Amino acid sequence: MKTKPFAFPKNYHDVLDENGDKDNEKSQENWVSFKFIKPFADGYGYQWWLDKNGAYTALGTAGQYIMVAPEENLVVVVTSQSSGLGTFKPAKLFDDYIRKAIVSDEAIAANEEAQNKLAAAAGPPELRLEPQIVPELAGIAMHVSGETYSLEENN
Repeated sequence: MKTKPFAFPKNYHDVLDENGDKDNEKSQENWVSFKFIKPFADGYGYQWWLDKNGAYTALGTAGQYIMVAPEENLVVVVTSQSSGLGTFKPAKLFDDYIRKAIVSDEAIAANEEAQNKLAAAAGPPELRLEPQIVPELAGIAMHVSGETYSLEENN
């Protein structure tokens, strides 16, 4: 997988002063960047937000995340129904707690039984060869089928 940045969204970068220090006032003009999107500040490429520490993140709607830290051999997936500021919480938890909790100097021993279970479950689902009964359509289906409806404009 390529994790090379191909875009650098300017609103996600900190603004530096003439000494190369972060200018907090100018940087927080984009409050989302200042407060929450810092983990994604180092570029974007092939649907992945990149971080200079080597991690990369796929970010979906309502706090859906796939966060990868190759150096730690770590993948964290978060599904959520977040809204507003809560949608950025998983990224902060990943950087501030999860990655910092990895402290072992040696790899965990391989678990052959677990690997076999994972391999068995990783394939496509079993194909059903017997025909399935198609349920009868709801009565309203015949009433609305073929009709055209126009709805009022809604903001």
